[in-house]
Amino acid sequence: MKKLLSLSPITFLMIAVGGFALSVGGMWHQHSTQKQLKDFNVLNQGTSTCFNRVSQTFTATMIKDFKSPYLSRSFMAMSDKCLSEVITEMKSFKNELGKSHKSLQQLISEVHWFHESVLKVITPAMAGLDKTYDTTSAIDRYKKMEEYKLAVSDEIEAATNAIGAVVTKDQIAITLGILGVFLSLVIMMGQENQKTSARKQIEARAHFLLGASKSENSAIIDQLIDEALANEGLGNTAQLFRDYNGENLEKQTFKYSKKENKVEAASDENEEVQDEIHEEVSTASTSLKEILVTLQSIHGKETINASEIRDVRLAVESEALEQVMNMAITKLVEHKSGNKRVQISNQVHSDRSVLNFFLKEATFNVSELEFATSAGAETTDLNLILLRELCADNNIQWFAENKLSRTGSIEGMNIRMVIKRAPKSTKKNLVSVVRGKKRDIQSSMRNELMN
Repeated sequence: MKKLLSLSPITFLMIAVGGFALSVGGMWHQHSTQKQLKDFNVLNQGTSTCFNRVSQTFTATMIKDFKSPYLSRSFMAMSDKCLSEVITEMKSFKNELGKSHKSLQQLISEVHWFHESVLKVITPAMAGLDKTYDTTSAIDRYKKMEEYKLAVSDEIEAATNAIGAVVTKDQIAITLGILGVFLSLVIMMGQENQKTSARKQIEARAHFLLGASKSENSAIIDQLIDEALANEGLGNTAQLFRDYNGENLEKQTFKYSKKENKVEAASDENEEVQDEIHEEVSTASTSLKEILVTLQSIHGKETINASEIRDVRLAVESEALEQVMNMAITKLVEHKSGNKRVQISNQVHSDRSVLNFFLKEATFNVSELEFATSAGAETTDLNLILLRELCADNNIQWFAENKLSRTGSIEGMNIRMVIKRAPKSTKKNLVSVVRGKKRDIQSSMRNELMN
């Protein structure tokens, strides 16, 4: 079902349109075939009715009831006309009833000569003349007529059965078409409901971030906007935003660096400056990949996968970073099923890195999400409590969410952390301050070195 929901709405719209067309086409074809089926039944009944008249004439002849109305010239003429009308109606179905048409023509010919032979007997009899009637010849001719009639009926029945099979196929096509339309509409409604749910979750997270510092949460805000665009099916727009935002971050970093260089170059030899002497001090700088190596040795490669990690040095003590990441992995492993592994990835920005811990086909419950997004929420989940405290102690922002696909379906659970990067240059402690013109300070320092 998840795979179906992940398909494009255009796909289901095309299925719905195709199903509607199939249903309409099936109904139209079924109507025409049912009409043809009805015409075949009428032809079969007409043939039987006409042949019954011939049988009545044959019976009257056999019992020599020369006063019977069935032996009248008008009655036999009507029988011939009856068969002629049947063959006229059959001409429009000559392709479908080719053999029947031929058999009916032979039947008409036999009936005609049968009536002629009967008239040769009854005319003298009515005139009072006694003439011997050859019943053997009449019986033989009747058998032939009966064979042709049965052939016509059998061939019409075979054609009727073939058309009945077509009608059945039409009914199946109509049913499949209606089913396709119905299922497409249901799935499209399900996709829309998922998108609506995703919008509500994104709005809730955005509301939570409204009161927070924009600079501290910029990485989360970037991803939130990215998810919002992707949820609306604007994949190209989301990619454009990522590229544009990345370029802006690089430009801002470049401008800040350029501004610092201009400030340093602004002090010339005639200006009075303050020369500060520093000494180097150590700053927390932990390699992300080194911590991952440690975590893989603890949990094993069957539990975590960190193949897409970009190494970066983070402004967190090594032991603290290991504890925080270990707690996030432990929390996700609680929901692990089968051979699913926790996927660890990161995005590197100019001053921070975003860590993602993702477990496929697993979800946070409502209380867990509420605790992660609301500062006043409480929980008895020890892992979440420890994760929040460790992140707070080490100035790490964290966020728990059920990650959504572009179509709005839940792909899995994700814990995101925003950690500051360690500065590239080490800081220095101030030792002393010397005031004066830059030229005098340089001269004084040269004299000290010479002495």
